[in-house]
Amino acid sequence: MAKAAGSKSNSNQILFAMGLAIVIGLLINYFGHKYNFIPQYRMIEKYSIGPIGDAFLKLLLMGVLPIVFLAIVGGIVELGQDKGKLKRVSIKAGLYFFFTTFAALIIGLCVSFVINPGKVGNLGEGLDLSKGVASMNIMDVFLNMFPKNPFASFAEANMLQIIFFAIFMGVAIVMVGGEKMKKVNEILHYIMQIMIEIIKIVMKVAPIGVFCLLLKVTATQGFSTIIGLLLYVIAIVVGLLLQFIIVYCPVLYVTTGLKPIKFIKKFKDIAIVAFATSSSKATLPFAMEVCEEKFGVEEDFCRFILPLGASINMNGSAIMQSVAIVFISQIYHVNLTVPMLCAILFTAVFTSAGAAGIPSGATITLTTILLMVGIPAEGVALILGVDRIVDMCRTVVNVSGDVVCTISIAGSEKAIDRTVLLS
Repeated sequence: MAKAAGSKSNSNQILFAMGLAIVIGLLINYFGHKYNFIPQYRMIEKYSIGPIGDAFLKLLLMGVLPIVFLAIVGGIVELGQDKGKLKRVSIKAGLYFFFTTFAALIIGLCVSFVINPGKVGNLGEGLDLSKGVASMNIMDVFLNMFPKNPFASFAEANMLQIIFFAIFMGVAIVMVGGEKMKKVNEILHYIMQIMIEIIKIVMKVAPIGVFCLLLKVTATQGFSTIIGLLLYVIAIVVGLLLQFIIVYCPVLYVTTGLKPIKFIKKFKDIAIVAFATSSSKATLPFAMEVCEEKFGVEEDFCRFILPLGASINMNGSAIMQSVAIVFISQIYHVNLTVPMLCAILFTAVFTSAGAAGIPSGATITLTTILLMVGIPAEGVALILGVDRIVDMCRTVVNVSGDVVCTISIAGSEKAIDRTVLLS
């Protein structure tokens, strides 16, 4: 409870910092142009506000890159330890997680291109994007996946290469097998916990970092910042609703015959807990109980698939990341080309999974994708302020995706009481 209270307190501090930065930024924007003291403000920003914000972003990246790497390697090793029926269920769950996450990313991109939440500012003026992926073709993106030097990939924050190396590393550890594999998996788990603690330490100064980054943006943009944030939240909510209607409902009906209305009635209690806690893992015990008692799923399936989903299946986070990428790219006037979108889709499938367990993980891991395609990572400050609101909504979709997966796979394995399910 103390940990939860601390997390909520930190979220409130970030929200307060966001509000303060917006108010001060709007005042600077208005009076700066009226009384012509913008040049003086720029000097203050250059030597104080700007460096503090940049330092905060670098500290985030310091922990995020190893976490994504360790999450992918650890996930492959965990699946490699499963035998027989458990392995078959793991493969089904893995395929489900991959395709629903990919669908979530596509939905998020489509919604954001329709709503265009970021077409309200001029932050891209004079920005040098020559080092981004915009000038590359599909073959360049493909070749960029293969690292010559894994350590250089980490130093350059090249997520495509880090993911590729992580997959190779995970498969190689599984091939070694035996007790050595188990020992390596334990070590990976401990290192992962250490890196998560590092991120938690960094997030303690998040209010200061967010204030500096957002003040820099708001002082330049004025009221267009607020309009953009409102459209950003609307785009995410629309995307989350479409994920449930277009993806989850058909999957449920085809695999089990369960109608969406019945599912919603039984799931609503889980949704309330997920919305209130903003945590898939905190909702886990309640989700297990409801899956067993109201959906008729066998206990061993609930206790295997739901925790796995809470760790790596983040469809709501994937939607948020895809909307955020379009939002920030539009603010900075970055044209997202087909090669850039391909790189984003491939990377986001894994980074959304790697975000589990990190405070504001989906937003933080987003910085790595932005840097990969040449979009200024400072844009993350805009969305960190409203992350608490968005997090409550996307957690409901994250959890509902896990529950739908559990019911569907249990149905395919004849491990579900259909009388209870359809009652």
